[in-house]
This record gives sequence, C-alpha cells and structure tokens, in this order.
Amino acid sequence: MARDRYFCLPAALDPSFRRWSTGAPLASEALDQLVACGILESGGSGPTPATAHPPAQRDLATARPHGHTLSDIVGAIALQLAARRAVKRSPLSAIVARLEARRLGTPADGDDESPLRRVASAFVASAVLLRAQDQCLPRAIAAMRLCHHLGQPAALVFGVRINPFAAHCWVQWKDAVVVGDLETVRLYTPILVVT
Repeated sequence: MARDRYFCLPAALDPSFRRWSTGAPLASEALDQLVACGILESGGSGPTPATAHPPAQRDLATARPHGHTLSDIVGAIALQLAARRAVKRSPLSAIVARLEARRLGTPADGDDESPLRRVASAFVASAVLLRAQDQCLPRAIAAMRLCHHLGQPAALVFGVRINPFAAHCWVQWKDAVVVGDLETVRLYTPILVVT
C-alpha cells in the first residue's frame, strides 16, 4: 500500500509466495527472489493473516426508508470533492492512516442501521451531480469519513479480481454495503479492511 499500486505475482513466483503465506518453510533462493522483486521485505516477521470480513449480502442504498436530507447530500458531495483532492495529493497509506486516527472511541449503537441507510441514500443522490463511475476510492473514503462523523461502525474494504485484473473499494457495515454497489462488490475478493 505504501507504493499506491496493486500488482499480480508473476506465475513463476506464485507457488513460492503461496507456500510462504501458509507459514511453510521456504528455500533461501525462493525467499531471495521474493525479496528481490519487492514482494517481501528482508527480515520480515512472516505472513499477515488473511483478511477476514463477512461477505456482503445486502445493499443499504436500496433499503427503505432512506430518510436523507438536503444537508446529507451536500455533506456527501463536499466529502467526495475533498476525498478526490486527497487522493491526488496524498499516498493511500497516509489517507488510510488518517481514517484510522479519526475513529471514534465509542461507536453509536451497533445494531441501528438507519444512519447508515441515510449515508447510502445521500451518496446515491449525490451521484446525480457528481460522477460516480470510476470514483469508487474517493466515494468510499468520503463515505467512511461521514460514517466516522456520525459515530457509525463501518469498514473501508479494498478488493481485487483477476482475469482481467481490476480493483474496487467500498464501505461495508456487517453484511451490508453502505457505498459501493452490492452486485459490483460480489465480483471482488477483499484484500484490505480498514475499520
């Protein structure tokens, strides 16, 4: 993430990386190849556990009632414009670190999804004025900031797919997509979850 890029492993390195990721011993030559390609860092502590996040089953943008206000829509637009500027000016690792630092100590009631439905609805409405296509990252960052502002527990999820390679970013609460479109989200495998 520090380099702000995704990459797919070369086929020749995939078996070595898969072996390393399970914690199995790796020949020093194979380990050196992974380090030389920048996939692993020398002296690293070993594999990080795989991302565990519930699969998305629902889309709050399609739930009723929405109940968003004009203020919600204006806030969604302002946050998206700010997120677009941030994405152009800052590395993704810095943006994620700021999101993690803004988490509130005591989240709101963990079972009340009505504020999250308002967020989802406001972002759908904002798409009338702001282009949503190919803007998943700034939209998700903006939605996550609004969730934090409202004290709502949510997760910023980064996912990928291969053949053809593509990446997507969305905001999810439990098994519900807040911003990101459920049908699109189902095509991606989460690789990073920021809460």
